[in-house]
Amino acid sequence: MSKHGEVLEIAILPAGGRAKQVVQRALGKRRAHIRVHNLCDIADASAPMLALIDGSALQGGESVLAEVITLLQQSAWRDAPIVILDDSGADLRRGFAAGYAARIRLDSSPEAIAQLIDRMMHTAV
Repeated sequence: MSKHGEVLEIAILPAGGRAKQVVQRALGKRRAHIRVHNLCDIADASAPMLALIDGSALQGGESVLAEVITLLQQSAWRDAPIVILDDSGADLRRGFAAGYAARIRLDSSPEAIAQLIDRMMHTAV
């Protein structure tokens, strides 16, 4: 992801959170194609290179998060690494939903978020 103008297919779900703005700020001038989906859109959409779950937009805590991850793993998106973007005050060591590649807070520095996305994109290739 080092080249400017490179198109990255990144999906964020669910819609309605603030993750898209955070990711766009983190990626800066890179041309990333970022799609925001409702949970019911997964079956209808083409698979992204990276799936980001906006934990702050989910209602229901770890059990709902585990359900979303299971839904992704059973869909055409199953090969996309899953990254969870958590609330600002989240304890990243609390609870555990198996099946995700990484977890980071939405209030992390844009550089840290960009580095994590870079790392996940390189492992997805």
